[in-house]
Amino acid sequence: MMRLYAVGLLLAMLLLAPLALGAEQGAYKVVKNTDSFVLNADASFSDTGTLAMQVLSEQGIAALNQAELNYSTSLQDLTILEAYTLKPDGRHVAVPAANIQDRDVIAGGGPMYSDFKGKVIIFPNVEVGDTVVYTARYTQKVPMFPGQFSFMESFPGSVVVDDREISVSAPLAGPTLQTFAAGIDGGRQPDADGRAHWSWHWKNAVVADADDVVPPDERPRLLISSFKDFGALAQSYEDRAHAMAAVTPEIQAQADTITAGLTAPADQARALYTWVARNIRYAGNCIGVGSVVPHAAGLVLDNRLGDCKDHTALLQALLAAKGIESSPVLINSGNRYKLPELPVPSYFNHVINYIPSLDLYADSTSDFIPFGSLPFGEAGKVALHTEHFKGVEHTPVAAWKDYEAHLNVQVKIHADGSADGVVQNTAAPLSAMGPRQYFAGRDAADESDVVHHVFADKGFQAEGAVQHEDPHAGTNPYRFGITFALKNMLDLPGAGAFPVTSVYNGPMPLSIWAQFAAGKPVEHSFGCNGSFSVEDFQYELPAGMKILWLPRDVHVSAPNANYDATYKQVEQVITVHRALQYRIDTHLCTPEEGEAMRPLAQAVAKDLRAQVLYQMD
Repeated sequence: MMRLYAVGLLLAMLLLAPLALGAEQGAYKVVKNTDSFVLNADASFSDTGTLAMQVLSEQGIAALNQAELNYSTSLQDLTILEAYTLKPDGRHVAVPAANIQDRDVIAGGGPMYSDFKGKVIIFPNVEVGDTVVYTARYTQKVPMFPGQFSFMESFPGSVVVDDREISVSAPLAGPTLQTFAAGIDGGRQPDADGRAHWSWHWKNAVVADADDVVPPDERPRLLISSFKDFGALAQSYEDRAHAMAAVTPEIQAQADTITAGLTAPADQARALYTWVARNIRYAGNCIGVGSVVPHAAGLVLDNRLGDCKDHTALLQALLAAKGIESSPVLINSGNRYKLPELPVPSYFNHVINYIPSLDLYADSTSDFIPFGSLPFGEAGKVALHTEHFKGVEHTPVAAWKDYEAHLNVQVKIHADGSADGVVQNTAAPLSAMGPRQYFAGRDAADESDVVHHVFADKGFQAEGAVQHEDPHAGTNPYRFGITFALKNMLDLPGAGAFPVTSVYNGPMPLSIWAQFAAGKPVEHSFGCNGSFSVEDFQYELPAGMKILWLPRDVHVSAPNANYDATYKQVEQVITVHRALQYRIDTHLCTPEEGEAMRPLAQAVAKDLRAQVLYQMD
């Protein structure tokens, strides 16, 4: 989703960009990383930062031999003050001017929707043991929100950081800054020269295990904000966004066309949502203040594209044309669940609609979420309603049955070891989002090869076909599956084993629970959701095949959860039934809740490894 970049976070992330590269853990470390913000009375500012990173392995060379810094040409200036490669013996190998290159940063909307540019620094002669260093200055010519400054950073635990320093200098007559720091040293320093000063330091000598994922809400973090409270932040967005949702004659005509024959407000709202979701293509980064202000609804309608804010403005205008009130809502669509300690715009990286008369949230940026539902990353989240703000609210948590999924597999095994069968998946609205999106991105030619490739990846020779309902239709539940003919399922005659599993799993396969069965104790909160997953298998065996071992039935419970698996054989037919229910009404689980699930998860993981032993002479 298009980020609502607050200036502080944007600049900090640009300076820290190499940290986001996918190098292996331990491939490099941060020797020094500084940001020095100097604010003006109108909240414009400059940020001078230095980043020095040492290469520790061959993988680190690929990660650090170049750096890319992006900026908005209408809001910012960017100057590379210095760049060089530091050798272990102290030699500086300066980056030649030709190695600092400009590039366009264009999203799906093209130049009209983006004024981001990039500067790429290519470091010469980088070897293991070297340190790449650059110093850059961003000048924020126009505050993203008039008269306001904010900054937010959660410090990573996945890389060694020897020295991270952030300083802020602001005129005493300028914006009043609030600060919050957790897990880092520093704070307000003595005032001098009519200015207030702050300084913070942090270092990370021990790198966490790759599997130890700490939510950003629980990491060491720093927040700075000039917004008085969350209401002021909501109002700042509304002040600029409200006019963009104006009802023009074109908007009115489009709304009337979409809702022709519909009289009930709920039906009209559903039709308008569906039309926007299906007809307005998503376009990323926006020009200038467009990164926090939507384009006018009429422009979005004319161009048939826009980012989340543009979708929201257009849907708001279309609804208003039919007399249905709605409001933009700022949320975080990532892995942040807790209200930030200060009102920082960069916490809220996504915008959706709220319809008060229906008490319903709607996100039209996805054609695969039914009206009245939200995707996993948007449920149970802090919600900032920008119009008629009444305090911080939360989006609803989906019912666990909205993640219901059924998998039915029927396999007939022949005497030569070949097999043919049918796999059918039936998915409730939220479980169907992934499959719908998958099939929408495939054409008939792609689908003809799906079965072959799925089986080939597992070492089998197979042919088959895919069947699925229209991914754009509003059918509920959503059905999809395959038919297949498998040449080499078993080596017959002889003895062996086969697992009870499908090579073409449903959207919520039980195997996802295996990840909870191993690893270290759960130490942090984590995103979670309830679910109801059912799998049924039927294996028709050839005459003469004897079953030497059939897995035992499993029945295990945990708080708000249970797992049941039964295995039966009647003559030459084996049937297997598995069902997992996780009945929770939250999207954020505590470490204690995670630990309580471990026995059940271990039982599920063990059962998923179970195999049927057979012999055929």
